[in-house]
Parts: sequence; C-alpha cells; structure tokens
Amino acid sequence: MKDTISILRHPVALMAKTWKSDGTITPYGEAKYFTLEERQVSGLAELSQLLTELQGQAKACAIRGKYVGDELARERDPAFQPGKVRRALDYFDDQPLHTILIDVDGFEPLTADALTDPRGAIDEFVFTMLPEPFRAAGYHWQLSNSAGHPSKGSELRAHLWFWLAKPLTSAQLRAWAKATGLKADLALFNPVQVHYTASPVFEPGQTDPYAERSGLVSGLFGDEVVLEVDEALLAQATSSG
Repeated sequence: MKDTISILRHPVALMAKTWKSDGTITPYGEAKYFTLEERQVSGLAELSQLLTELQGQAKACAIRGKYVGDELARERDPAFQPGKVRRALDYFDDQPLHTILIDVDGFEPLTADALTDPRGAIDEFVFTMLPEPFRAAGYHWQLSNSAGHPSKGSELRAHLWFWLAKPLTSAQLRAWAKATGLKADLALFNPVQVHYTASPVFEPGQTDPYAERSGLVSGLFGDEVVLEVDEALLAQATSSG
C-alpha cells in the first residue's frame, strides 16, 4: 500500500528559515494559498528519496491530509480559488498513512555532541526516548532549520521520519501518542499541520555548520515500525476524528 503525500508550494513565501548575514535567524514564512502536488511513495526508501528532493525546495512543505477535490472544496469554502488550496480542514481530510514524523526539539544527549555528532545524538534519542518498536526500525533524519545556529546552543533539533507497518490516521496517532506519553510534538498529528522539509537558507557570510543535514538509516531487522496499538483506542479515535 502506498502513501499519498500532499506537497504544498507557495510562489513567494519561504517554508524555510533564513540564517541572515547579521547573525539572526528569521522564522518560516506565512502563506494562505498554495498549489498542491500529490506524490505517492511506497516504503521508507521512496519516502527518503522524496524528502531529499524536497530538501532543496525552500518554498515547499508537506502535510498529512488528503485533498478532498475541487468540487467538495468549493462547496465548503466560499472563497475557493481554482488551482489553489488552503491549509485548512475544508480542503483536506484525515487519511491513514504509514508515514510518521517525530519532531525532536531541545533534546540534550549524554553520550554524543549534537553539534559535532548529530547522528550519534539522534541514535541516543531514538534508543532512550522513543518506544521500543522504533529502536530497531529504519528512519530518515533531517536536522531542523535552527539546528547548529549559535543562538540555539548544543541541543539536538531534528526531524525523524519513520514508516509504520500499519497505516494510521492523524487522529489515531494522536490518541496513541497521548496514551503512551510519546516524547514528541503531538501537533504534527493533524491533517493540515505543516511538516517542514526544506533546508535553511543561508545569506552571504553564513555557512552551514554541518557537512550533512539529512540521511537514511537502515533498520536492524527491517525498516518498518510495528506498533501494537489497542484496537479500542483506534476505534474511539476513528469515531471521534
């Protein structure tokens, strides 16, 4: 079964932070209307290929939701514009995906330096902070746009993308995360929450402190995360979502 990833693009607004020449860092751009591209991926390797491609596209991002189609979007939104979508639930329904993004923000590793050994810091996070099924699975990692900036210290800031053996909706993921106390930003388990995929933009005088900002890590016994989730919890999340 393939995942359909919704990719949003804006003609002007940057979906990446900018490391400015004066040493400051700007936030992500604000945008209302986007163009939509839907890409299908099958497995972690294809997901990683797509994310690597999007890394160089500063005006693009991804969301979990599935576009409802022009006809229904027009019915739901009086301000509908042909060829454009808004990042709103009027336009996107929740859908089951194998894809899951875990956001790491401010983790302080004990055995690795996130500035000089980000892969080691990520491994420590996976093995100490995530549930057991994630520890032997493969994943695609990408350092966040603020990672390595002098104003952010030495804490680990990264995005970790996994491939679930069984696809789950955003509502189901959120219910599971709450029930298990997942150490992650639950806001990502929302059909229209932005998943930032681009690398930061560097103005003249600013250089990337990392030789690599992303990569693919193969699992010890396969790339899939096999979660055991209570069926009653999934049913409740489905009925309420």
